Amino acid sequence: MMPVTPHRKRGNYDLFSTYSWYVPGVGGMFLLLAFILVGTVIGVPVMLLCNTYLGEEYAILITYPLMFIPAMMYSKAASQHNSAFDPGYKLNSSNFKPLGAIMCAVLVSIAVLAFNVIMEPINQAMPEMSDTLKQALESMTEGTLWMNILSVSIMAPLFEEWLCRGMVLRGLLNHKDGNGNTMNPFWAIATSALFFAVIHMNLWQGLNAFAVGFLLGYVYYRTGSLSLTMLMHCVNNSFALILSRILPEDMADMATWDVIGMVPFLALFAASVAYMYFFVKKIQTISLQSPQGNCDMIQE
Repeated sequence: MMPVTPHRKRGNYDLFSTYSWYVPGVGGMFLLLAFILVGTVIGVPVMLLCNTYLGEEYAILITYPLMFIPAMMYSKAASQHNSAFDPGYKLNSSNFKPLGAIMCAVLVSIAVLAFNVIMEPINQAMPEMSDTLKQALESMTEGTLWMNILSVSIMAPLFEEWLCRGMVLRGLLNHKDGNGNTMNPFWAIATSALFFAVIHMNLWQGLNAFAVGFLLGYVYYRTGSLSLTMLMHCVNNSFALILSRILPEDMADMATWDVIGMVPFLALFAASVAYMYFFVKKIQTISLQSPQGNCDMIQE
């Protein structure tokens, strides 16, 4: 059985507790996606105004959170309604034993970097993206460094992990259908990774998002920790941001093996594969309190 934690008053210091009683299934996942699209539509005129009067950097900082606000408002209302008669499941649990929080943080941070190395050949095999999309992605890492860090390394992990792991994956793992059945954890993780890919709205980011989303989902399944997946997301995005800043423009699209040489890359690739095997074995030492994972239950 999963541990039962006390019912906390909504609106306290825990920013995630207000959403705990909304446990969406597949239908709820599509509803959340619809709300994200509504937020995107709302953000378009706001972005145009911000671009005109504030500049593109500030426009992203203002309009990006707008995309998530409708979904967050709906989820909060649904959670408040459900809290009267349904158990809740914490968005952010802390099931790290026997590894401990610090060890888990170190392990997952290195895992994200190793995973990027493993994904490199697949990313390089992708067809070249259009100039329009390339310019749009490059604009996210141009301008003031602190603005890039705020939008790419902080805001994106915060909002996207709340949605894709905290709401969608937690919901798919714990939602019960009319017969009281829950989704197989593998398919819940895969579905949430696909959802993560879809919200990026392009094939190039989407493919990598699906793969990384599977890794993030597995870590969330084993630990129930949204803080941990936010850290992983931050490391992933910050790594890409740093590379975009330090690499000369003529090397930006080059494969890693063209920059450091094929033999060093193969050694790095082999070390990354070995590390991922080690990482999975270590993370599997965290016992599951339920077949549906380690999201702690909240009940009156």
